[in-house]
Amino acid sequence: MKQKAPDTSWLDRIEIVGGHPAIDFINTVHSYTEDKPRDYLESAGHVIGWHLHQGLIDATQARRLSSLSAVRRDKLLTESRALRATLHAVFASRLDGRPATAAVARLNRELERLARWRTLEQERDGFTWRYQITPTHPHSLFAPLVFAAAELLRSDDLARLKACPPPEGCGWLFIDRSRNGSRTWCNMKTCGNLAKQHRHRARQSKRHDHRTPSTESFK
Repeated sequence: MKQKAPDTSWLDRIEIVGGHPAIDFINTVHSYTEDKPRDYLESAGHVIGWHLHQGLIDATQARRLSSLSAVRRDKLLTESRALRATLHAVFASRLDGRPATAAVARLNRELERLARWRTLEQERDGFTWRYQITPTHPHSLFAPLVFAAAELLRSDDLARLKACPPPEGCGWLFIDRSRNGSRTWCNMKTCGNLAKQHRHRARQSKRHDHRTPSTESFK
């Protein structure tokens, strides 16, 4: 039976605002400022669909991965969330100014494990990396993403990394590619507008408190 490519329509609910696949992968939770944020990666199908949507794998590779058994699909989802946590720790450490020794060690182990699925191939105009994504070794799915993350960590774009600021912001990461480096929010339509609303309500509340005598004045 021919396998179908995973459904990616659910991805319309996720804002793609990070400016890089590794950053957008980190942002597959609803918020980093909530105690129990919603996880957008609810199944292995979501993980495979996200990689397909980002162009990290093609439709044929996605269909092959969709044939995994339930046990292997559960493992793929668990590994995906662990990888996301590692990448978040590494990139967030750049903003915190604190070393992420353990997370970097985990990332290096992933790079070592996934290197076998990357080969250098010659094309007419030069050379390119090719990735073998195989359901025999489902974790090969992560190779394009992990090596892209490593290249971002070595690039000048790392200096443009920011986080959507709490308490109004969601804590998502993004690469600020604005001309003057003035971008503050992951998305002005969501967190930016929420911040405006919060500030407006705070100002209204202060005005109300100022105009309304406290109960203590009547004692």
